[in-house]
Amino acid sequence: MNEQSITPPDTSIPEPLIRKKNHFSMIWILPLIAAVIGGWLVYKSIWEKGPVISIIFDNAEGLEAGKTKIKYKNVVIGQVESIKLDADLGHVIVMAQMDKDTESYLTEKTRFWVVRARLKAGQISGLGTLFAGAYIAVDPVHNGMPSSTFKGLDTPPVVTMNKPGGHFILKAERLGSLDIGSPVFYRQIQVGQVEGYLMDDDGKHLSIKIFIDAPHHRYIKKNTRFWNASGLDVSINANGLTIDTQSMVSLIIGGIAFDNLMDSRNNPVAENNDIFTLFDSHGDAMKKDIMKKYQWLLVFKGSVRGLTKGAPVEFRGIHVGEVLDIDTVFKLNSGEILISVLIETQLHQFLPDNTTFDDAKMKKLFNTLVAKGFRAQLKPGNILTGQLFVNLDFHPREPEQKIIWEGKTPQLPTIPATLEEAFAVFNKLLNRMGKIPFEEMAHDLRMVVKNLNRTVKQGDIVLKQINRTVTPELGLTLKQVQTTLKQAKKSLAAVEHLVGSDSALNQDARNALNELAAAAQSMRMLTDYLERHPDALIYGKGDKK
Repeated sequence: MNEQSITPPDTSIPEPLIRKKNHFSMIWILPLIAAVIGGWLVYKSIWEKGPVISIIFDNAEGLEAGKTKIKYKNVVIGQVESIKLDADLGHVIVMAQMDKDTESYLTEKTRFWVVRARLKAGQISGLGTLFAGAYIAVDPVHNGMPSSTFKGLDTPPVVTMNKPGGHFILKAERLGSLDIGSPVFYRQIQVGQVEGYLMDDDGKHLSIKIFIDAPHHRYIKKNTRFWNASGLDVSINANGLTIDTQSMVSLIIGGIAFDNLMDSRNNPVAENNDIFTLFDSHGDAMKKDIMKKYQWLLVFKGSVRGLTKGAPVEFRGIHVGEVLDIDTVFKLNSGEILISVLIETQLHQFLPDNTTFDDAKMKKLFNTLVAKGFRAQLKPGNILTGQLFVNLDFHPREPEQKIIWEGKTPQLPTIPATLEEAFAVFNKLLNRMGKIPFEEMAHDLRMVVKNLNRTVKQGDIVLKQINRTVTPELGLTLKQVQTTLKQAKKSLAAVEHLVGSDSALNQDARNALNELAAAAQSMRMLTDYLERHPDALIYGKGDKK
């Protein structure tokens, strides 16, 4: 067997030297940089991320999640993230992400509203949203408790919180043509706007909130008078017809004006949220100070047709009050149904200027006035419409009466209306004429005629005797006397024929009495009809045209 020889390894080939690298590979720099940048962005996003708030609106018109911005002074401070309906489906809840710097003014007083194109109170706003879309505006308020839930406004506020000026409240019985944004004028210069209005709890008055820009708000004094300047203020006086308006704007959309009384220089400036009265016209507003009003109860026996609530109460042509209510009163003792009229008067119309009266002095004053004949009476104010008003005046010839102070409202003495008084006098005249004894007078006249006829016959006999005894020279004279007596006899016979029981004169007299009675009855019917329909004097008894 052949043995193979083993060749020993070549020791001349060197062994490899393995060394370990100590430097960092450049390829790992890029991932590290990306991780650092990503971490920084995450940190910055979390750190700079502001609060999430919810805003409740009636609807989401013009709003889009992820697009609609929240702006303050046209600077974006947030964005709408989501929009959803609330549980009762009555409102929408807008979730918005706000910037971090907004936390300090997200308080309970902060207001949000949607800005879109609007036309109201003669003003156009939000036209830019026609191209850029609607956005949510904010009126920030730093004072207040922090909040994350807000109720969005239906309409943009007229005045923002940081606007300088003064807020005031006006009390009125009706709104008229006023609306949010209606202008407020001072000497025909617009110095403010109507912020809003609200019905009072009593349901009889309105509270109108207005804002007066600075520095004009310092012209509002404690005795400043406000009036409704909507439309035209038309007045007729001795100088003729006067037409006044604040501006064309107030003529179209309404407005409010104010001014101060002549003695307001030393009057203090009004404070914020002071309450004033809103008068209907400039004339009403600038009257002298209105003192305490007093209510009176008037009781009438006749008809009050034509008298309505709000009818004026006048004293010799001066407006001193108005009618508040009209009702019926049933008297149990007499069984009568009377008409009660409640009026309200202003005491200062009966007093000298700068006179202060308490209730005791007022009671004494009116007791004195009534003792001198002070009475209330209904009078026609317009013959075409038949409207009545209450007139206060002195009637010294009226029977003495007193004020009934017992009860809730004092009762002032009254007298019948002018038309009723005339009808009463006419009825008395007719009654007196009806009591005249025309038949007895005719009977007496017939007796007188008979006695006269008897006397004439006796005179005829005497003349015949004289004719036999006197001389013939008197014959001619006696014949003439006899002829005269015959004529007188014929005349007396004719008179007797006229006034006899079956004579035409007697019959005519009876017919005249019957016609007079019928005329009296017709006159009573006419007076009753005119009392119910005074306008028949103009239109007649037929249908009104």
